[in-house]
Amino acid sequence: MAGWAFVATVDGLDDITHHHLRSLLGYHGIDSAIEGSVQSDVSVPAKDHARAIDIITDDLRSRHYKITLHTGRQDQQYTVPDDRWKEVHPRMPLHDLLVTEPYRNTPALSALLRSPDVTTAAMTFPQVARVKLLERSYLDAQNKPRIGYDTELELTVSLIEPIGSCRMRYWVWDDGRQIEKISSWDWWEGDTETAEKNRVRYEKRPPEKRPRFSE
Repeated sequence: MAGWAFVATVDGLDDITHHHLRSLLGYHGIDSAIEGSVQSDVSVPAKDHARAIDIITDDLRSRHYKITLHTGRQDQQYTVPDDRWKEVHPRMPLHDLLVTEPYRNTPALSALLRSPDVTTAAMTFPQVARVKLLERSYLDAQNKPRIGYDTELELTVSLIEPIGSCRMRYWVWDDGRQIEKISSWDWWEGDTETAEKNRVRYEKRPPEKRPRFSE
């Protein structure tokens, strides 16, 4: 756009970062536009470019999100340190996990675990083998600090023998009112014949809810 300059590139699906940057820059009186699918370009009026870089750089001292800043000189890349992730292995049915902490009293996580997508997957894969969480600090539309989550769930048919599992990843924010599915895949253990027998025996989801490769 004429009179505008690229200030950053972010993940095109990461609405948490999109909302945060709009609020952050807007609070400082800077208009912004975020466009793109796989990767999104963040643009600001050219006159505000240097100030926007300073504002985002200062924000990144206390928050962690994946972004590339286009400073006009050398690009600066920021990622999320691995040690910011928390991983637990509940090894219990989904309905039991729902009443344990922190899931019971954390609206965003409770909403995710109760969402139709997760509860449908649990029809076939009822046991929760692994939960991996990344807290995402962001500013909402009113510029209030909020916490969202980057979440990986691994559900499995059995905790005792390898039969089949499902792994799903989501972004969750706005106290669970916003849930965005990033990826999901099933796998069945054993050779082709064994895997197919397990799939036929344990698949409980309605046909329209199964992944294409589980048909």
